[in-house]
This record gives sequence, structure tokens and C-alpha cells, in this order.
Amino acid sequence: MVLSLRSLASFFLLVSAAAAQQAGRMSESTSGTKTLQPWLVGLIAVVGFLFIVFTLLIVKRLFCQKEKSEGEDESSADGHDNLTLQLQEAGRVTSL
Repeated sequence: MVLSLRSLASFFLLVSAAAAQQAGRMSESTSGTKTLQPWLVGLIAVVGFLFIVFTLLIVKRLFCQKEKSEGEDESSADGHDNLTLQLQEAGRVTSL
């Protein structure tokens, strides 16, 4: 898995380097320079920040999950106990 992550990272590095070279050639061919509006720069920064946070949260959720212990049942997996179900299984509650 580490090898695939390294190869993926090197692929993205090569693609970004090629894109930067292509952008440099394009900017040399145009005579005028174009700048972005300040509100657009701020919007791009906020969207980029939110994308990075979203990606980090997904990575954390994938790699930092706790393993279930063998004695743990599904009713307490989400932190809530289903008392009605437990009483029905014990035969104490009849259906309504």
C-alpha cells in the first residue's frame, strides 16, 4: 500500500510539473496579464481550505477507526441500548 501511495504521489508531482510548464508557455504567448478579482481569490481560498479539511476528515475516519471487540454486540455499537428489543427477547413485553 505504501508503494502505491508513493507512486500515486510521484504521478501527481509529474503531472503538476508538466501543467506548470504548459502554463508558462501559454503565459509567454499572451501579451496581457490577467488578474483575478479579490473576492474571487478569497472564494478560491475558502473552497480550497474546505476541501483540505474534508479530505483530512475522510482520511481520519478511514484510518483511525476502533476495532470492535468480540464481546460487543450491535445494540451498543452506536452508544444507545434498545431496551424494548431486549425486553421482547426476554419475553416480558407483548406486542401492542
